Amino acid sequence: MPRKIIKNNRISQIYGCDKKTAENRKYCGMHRQRFIRHCQYNLPSPEEHLLDRIRKDENGCWNYIGCTNSTGYGHIRKNGKVQKAHRVSFEYFIGPIPDGLFICHKCDNPACVNPDHLYAGTQKDNIRDMFARGRARSQRKQSEEGVKNDNR
Repeated sequence: MPRKIIKNNRISQIYGCDKKTAENRKYCGMHRQRFIRHCQYNLPSPEEHLLDRIRKDENGCWNYIGCTNSTGYGHIRKNGKVQKAHRVSFEYFIGPIPDGLFICHKCDNPACVNPDHLYAGTQKDNIRDMFARGRARSQRKQSEEGVKNDNR
């Protein structure tokens, strides 16, 4: 059976430990040996899991450094289902997500789980925000074409 490849940024997943890990490991050598020696594989709650995997940056973002998808959004298993980390953060710090609403980022950082950077909005709100900030693919393409035309 092939080994499962774990995507991480080579920083230990233990809160407060900034040691580097081996390529396909979640923990630094010291914590891995401690887990093996003492058989301490107690699983934290999804909220504890979230709080243990936050790294704050200079922009005020709380970047989730756990498992992420190809677009940069973090994933956490909660109640047997995989949920996006920013949704778990919103529910933990702010409250339940109203039916039919999305959790949107004010900071345009998909890894951010800072509750101050999250808000509940409709799909229309999210699309309007995308166009206002110039994140739409059509806007990026037009701006790139404008730069090419100016260089002629």
